[in-house]
Amino acid sequence: MTLVVFDRGTRIKTPVSSIFPSRRIEANAAATAEPAVPDDDNHARTQAEHLTQEYQRFTEMGRAHSQAVQAYQSHTDEEKKPAAPKITASHVMNQPVYTTRRDTRLIDALRIMDEQSINHLMVTNDEEVAVGLISRIDILRHPLNTGIQVQDAYREQFLVATPETDVTQIAINLVTYHIGSVPVIDENDKILGMITRTDLLKLLISNAQIENWV
Repeated sequence: MTLVVFDRGTRIKTPVSSIFPSRRIEANAAATAEPAVPDDDNHARTQAEHLTQEYQRFTEMGRAHSQAVQAYQSHTDEEKKPAAPKITASHVMNQPVYTTRRDTRLIDALRIMDEQSINHLMVTNDEEVAVGLISRIDILRHPLNTGIQVQDAYREQFLVATPETDVTQIAINLVTYHIGSVPVIDENDKILGMITRTDLLKLLISNAQIENWV
């Protein structure tokens, strides 16, 4: 599954597509000049030059053939190598996912983040259904000494992934949409874990070795 949008606890079925600009390949047509017809006085010299050119062309063809054989052999050897294991959201996500309620004061939500050393909280309703996401940045945009609540600062729309979502796809979306975290859900929309930019940086530092995550 590609990443999709949750809106106030409801999955929006339209997938979120990452934008990859198509690369246009433009070729410049080069005009080929017609060879001059030699006159009788230069016929012998022209014949020699022609033979030299044919020999060079034959040599280049042989070299190209050799390179093609080497490239094919290299490609065959690559195909024989076992495929690299796929790294998915389930390998990277953090658990448990810490939550807060909409009527929680921002200063209290920030205290939870500080205690757990995290920067994001899922916002749940009375039925413990995830209805939003709030980050440290969302909180710090508001004054904390006025009794403002989470419901005044949280985001009702957020991207989610499944345990099988490729980590590369998650990274693309984090960069494309300038977001800091992606919750991971199951087929029943239950929140299973959270993936942040920090998690992906850790993955990059570990050279994306899947054995470091399982």
